[in-house]
Amino acid sequence: MAIRKPSVSVEEAKRLAKLRPDADDGQDKASSQATDPSQETAPLATQASAPLPQAPSATENSRPGPRAVFQSLRTDILPEELAAAAVAPHQEVATTPSPMFTGLVFPEFEPEEPKIQVFLSAPLPARGVSASYDALTKQYSATKALQMILRRALDDYETRLDDGSYRASAAEYAIGNKDKPAIIQTSRMMPVRLIDIARTHFDPLGFESTRAFGRKLACAALACFFEREEKRK
Repeated sequence: MAIRKPSVSVEEAKRLAKLRPDADDGQDKASSQATDPSQETAPLATQASAPLPQAPSATENSRPGPRAVFQSLRTDILPEELAAAAVAPHQEVATTPSPMFTGLVFPEFEPEEPKIQVFLSAPLPARGVSASYDALTKQYSATKALQMILRRALDDYETRLDDGSYRASAAEYAIGNKDKPAIIQTSRMMPVRLIDIARTHFDPLGFESTRAFGRKLACAALACFFEREEKRK
């Protein structure tokens, strides 16, 4: 095949190439992008000036509470439950105050009233005054028998002092061996309130000794016991 000779010379081709603006611009831009170092650092500057990602707010991080999760799982929520859940957190629900502690764990048990020891004495009764006394002397000594009766007589007499019936009861009984009577002595714890009532009755002026008061109290209790025993016959 024969070589074809170009119709334009080399000088003519260069001159025509310079006259084309598109070719020059493309070549200039390509060369400038290849040699301009500022174009390589531009992406780094853009990345440096870009705003940093912000941390998620507390609202986004907050997880739903147990009530919200429970309500989201339920499909049969009542309107009353929705109204109760809509109460503001700072709003306090009215509650009934608990009763104040009075200091008594068991209020049905009342504290025992104060008592005082009383020293008592009484002479032995005569034969036939008390059937109980005569029967007890067959098993016990005379003093032991009277002490046993006095213990029960004082229980009854405390009731009389409390209800006021002691005023109409006997205060003395017949004693044996009046010249030299035998006397029993004992003591008893009695409520202070009842002792004050008995002192007001037997010693209204307050001049009696403790021994004399104890003898009057014991004799009155025995006299009431013997009197009631006589009425039962």
